[in-house]
Amino acid sequence: MAYWTRPAFGLLDSGGTQAAYIGGAKLDMQSMWIPMKQLALDLHVLDDEEALEKFEACKQRLLDAART
Repeated sequence: MAYWTRPAFGLLDSGGTQAAYIGGAKLDMQSMWIPMKQLALDLHVLDDEEALEKFEACKQRLLDAART
């Protein structure tokens, strides 16, 4: 089980199922995280830092969606 203690954010992993709790919202990270990571890998950019920036932007959009 993993848990990050930032305010209003936690990631729990139990029995192979990951769920993120952002504020009061629960997200199934297993179904959402892997497609985001694959998107970043599929961008085919030459610069690794640019690929990481795009991945972080995707992750931020996911977090923003959970807050709405």
